[in-house]
Amino acid sequence: MKYILFCLVILFSLFCQGQNTNKVSILYGYTSRVPVAEMKKIKKETPIQFKYMVEMKKKMEEIDFILEINDDHSDFETVKKISVADKKNYYLEAMSGFRYYVDKNIYIEQKDLLGQTYLIEESSCYQEWDLVNEKKEILGYTCYKAILKNAPKDAKITAWYAPALPYQFGPTGYHGLPGLILETIQNEKLVVFAKEINLEDKDVWVLKPTTGIKTTQEKFNAILGTAKDKMDSYNKN
Repeated sequence: MKYILFCLVILFSLFCQGQNTNKVSILYGYTSRVPVAEMKKIKKETPIQFKYMVEMKKKMEEIDFILEINDDHSDFETVKKISVADKKNYYLEAMSGFRYYVDKNIYIEQKDLLGQTYLIEESSCYQEWDLVNEKKEILGYTCYKAILKNAPKDAKITAWYAPALPYQFGPTGYHGLPGLILETIQNEKLVVFAKEINLEDKDVWVLKPTTGIKTTQEKFNAILGTAKDKMDSYNKN
């Protein structure tokens, strides 16, 4: 019976999709969740690593992201912030070069590498999910759990989506679920979570990225590998 009710909720959300607001924005935060017992062990055995992890978590929590949805296309990127000269956030600077665009036909991941912008293109809806009948509440919305089936190697991606918000988009380019993704968790530790939802954001204008070298994930990985090899060789010399 619980599974039947779960399916009915999903079907109802899809039925309501035609009634959704055209312009929506969601503010997301970023953090890490390491079990308390594990943190205590690290603090006891390797205090230097513990100090680094605490500082890293602090820097991560200074970062915000914005997901903008306009009709059937979305754009996700880092919220630009001005860094104080003596308090630079290198995580923020690194992530500022990432952008994710999704529409009904195409998925584009924009990345900056060594002064060059790359546009990694794939067909949209290529992501496959296992729906799990587990739920929790996020920002007042009932969310259900899903596990990404075709996740990158050595990465487990968990998503929590809200069927009451009938938008098949989410943070960091994740998409294809029957509801807006309000939280993603990578390897049970790295979390991107919704902080605010604006269902009537008239300032939303989603534009498809066009400036950069078009490539595929496979080709970009090869470019990244070559750049890493050159850097390792330089450091040895």
